[in-house]
Amino acid sequence: MNPPANRNAVLNRARELIGAAKYAEAINTLEHLRRVDPQGATRDADLQHLAGTSLMNLGQIQPAELCFKYAIEARPDHDATRVDYATLLTREGRSDEALAQLDAALASSPRSAIAARTKANLLMDLGRYEDAGALLEPLADRYEAAPPKDHGPSLVYARHALRGGDRERALRMLGRALTVRELAPMATRIIHRRRGELFDKLGHYDDAFRAFRESHAQISEPWDPDVFSRRVDDVIRVWTPDAAWGVPRLKPVEGRPGFIFIVGMPRSGTSLVEQVLASVPGVFAAGERPELRQIAEKIEKPQPGERALLHHPEWLRESTLTEASAWYAERIEAMRRALKLDAPTHVTDKMPYNFFYLPLIARMFPGARVIRCTRDPVDTCLSNYFQTLAGSHPHIHDLAHLGRFHRDHDRLVDHWLTIAPDLGLEVTEANYETVVEDFETEARRLVAFAGLEWTDDCLRFHENRRAARTASNDQVRQPIYTTSLNRREKYAAHIAPLLDALG
Repeated sequence: MNPPANRNAVLNRARELIGAAKYAEAINTLEHLRRVDPQGATRDADLQHLAGTSLMNLGQIQPAELCFKYAIEARPDHDATRVDYATLLTREGRSDEALAQLDAALASSPRSAIAARTKANLLMDLGRYEDAGALLEPLADRYEAAPPKDHGPSLVYARHALRGGDRERALRMLGRALTVRELAPMATRIIHRRRGELFDKLGHYDDAFRAFRESHAQISEPWDPDVFSRRVDDVIRVWTPDAAWGVPRLKPVEGRPGFIFIVGMPRSGTSLVEQVLASVPGVFAAGERPELRQIAEKIEKPQPGERALLHHPEWLRESTLTEASAWYAERIEAMRRALKLDAPTHVTDKMPYNFFYLPLIARMFPGARVIRCTRDPVDTCLSNYFQTLAGSHPHIHDLAHLGRFHRDHDRLVDHWLTIAPDLGLEVTEANYETVVEDFETEARRLVAFAGLEWTDDCLRFHENRRAARTASNDQVRQPIYTTSLNRREKYAAHIAPLLDALG
C-alpha cells in the first residue's frame, strides 16, 4: 500500500509536538499513519524514529527501543535515529551499547554534529572529559566558521566549559545558537539555561537570573498549587496509623537483593548519596526509576496530567502489592542483565519523587531502607529553578510555585515519618550541608544504615566510572565542594516570591 498522502504533514506535526515536549500528543498523531497502513508503518523509518523518541520521553522504554530497532533496520545510515537510540540506552545505563550506536553513526557520517556532540555528552557522563574535549574542539571550530543551523553543539560545548573550559567562547556559541531559525521552545529553553549556568560560574548573578527566567518562559505547563496542596491534605487525612496498620505487609522474597530508596526534593543530594553507596561492591545503582510512579498510577488511576498520589490505602491489597513487587523486581533484574552485571546484594533507586510513595515501599519491600535527602530550602528550590529536569515538573517554572511544592513535600514526608512505625518503615536523613561539612562521618553512617560494609572507595565516589545520568552527573564527578551552598545571598535581589512561598 502506498503511504497516505498526508504522511509528511503528520510527521511534521509530530516533530512540532515533540519539540514542544508534548509527547503523548505526538504518539496520538502518529497513530493515524499506523492505523492506515500497519505494515508500512513498521517499515517507515521516520515514523518509527519519532514514535521511539516520544515513547522514550514518556518513560515507555521497551516499546521505544522496539521502534528504534525498526527504524534502524529500515534505514541503517540514519544518524539521528542511532543518536536517539543511544540516548535511551544511556538512560538505561547501557553505556557500552550507546557508544556502539554513536560510533556506527559516526562511521557512516563522520561529520555528523549530532552524533559527535551526543558521544561527547556520554563521555562526560562517564567522567571522560578529556576525550569529550577532543571531540568538541573541532566541532566548535566548524560551528563558528559557518552560519549556525543547529543549536546542539553550543549546548554540549557549554557543558564542557562549565568544568573549566573557555566559558566566554561557550557564551558566544550560545548567542549564535539563539539566531538559528525556527528553534523549538525546548531548545530555546535549554540554551538560556546554559547561559544562566555560565553567567553563574562567572559571577554575573543578575545576568544569570535573567537567563534562567527567560528559560522558563519558553515552556508553559499548567500547575495549580492550591489544588495540589488540597490533594496532599487529603492524603495526610486518610493515612492514619490505623490505615497504615491495615495495609498488608508482604513477606521477604528469598534471593532478592536489598532495596535502598533515596528520596527527597530533586537537587537535594540524592545523586551524591547514590554515588557513595554505589562505591560499595555488590551495590547496583539503578538511578531514577519510574516504576513506583507507574505502580501508583495503575492503582489510583489519576486524572490526565495529575501525579498519582496514594489517596486510597484500602486499595493496597495483598494481591496488588505482590504483583507490583514482583514486577518492580523483574524490571530491575532485566536492567541488570542488560548491563551484564553480576547479581547484586543491594539495589539503589534514587527517584526523588518516590517520597510520594513511602507506604508502597514499606509494604512491597519489607526491610527496605529509605534515605531522605534534605538541603537548605532556598538552595534546593534555586537549584531546581536553574535546571532543566527530565520529564514533567510543572511546579518548577515559578519560584512561588516551587516554594509551595517544597512545603507540601515537607508536610507529606513529615506525615509519613509520624506513621513510620505503623508502616514498618526505616528512614534516615542525609542533610546535604552536613554531608558536605563532615563527609566521612556522614558517609560511614549512611553506608551502615543501608546495611553495607564500609570501603574507603566511598571517600573517592567521584572516581566511580559508572555513568551518572541525572542533572547532577557533572557534580558527582568532583570531590565534595561547597560552592553550591548559600545561593540565597547571590540571588537575594530576585527571590522574594520564593521566600514568601516557603514561609
